[in-house]
Amino acid sequence: MDCPSCAGKVENSVKRLDGINDLNPQATTGTLTVSYDHERTSATAIAERVEKAGYTVEDESETSIKLPVPEMDCASCAGKIENALKKTGVTTYETRPTTGTVVVTFESSRVKEADVIKAIESAGYGVTETRTDKSGDDNAGGERESIWTSSRA
Repeated sequence: MDCPSCAGKVENSVKRLDGINDLNPQATTGTLTVSYDHERTSATAIAERVEKAGYTVEDESETSIKLPVPEMDCASCAGKIENALKKTGVTTYETRPTTGTVVVTFESSRVKEADVIKAIESAGYGVTETRTDKSGDDNAGGERESIWTSSRA
């Protein structure tokens, strides 16, 4: 997958699966980041859709998750979470205090999602449940707690 046309083919193939929350094909790096509901689809099903589009998947063991951490609302909070994540063996992480989210990539053979959540909680922050919404509107079906109205703000 090395051009926008290729990325579009892969994206169209994968988004047909039930339970896909977000897709981000990167033609320049040949990577596809997929956020999905683990109860409705699997990494294997996603890899099969990529292969049906005519491409191969090199590493199925690496997983990326986006976790809502609404109480992480500043750089200091993000730093505490990053320090806790460094100890878990995750591949990469990106803290986003302005949106209260953490994106973590890890090898599922070495690290489990529960380990990542436990690390964030050990830093003193709660991970809220992720919602699945077919329309893609992050605020559909309910209001997200604003970081500006949290007791810490």
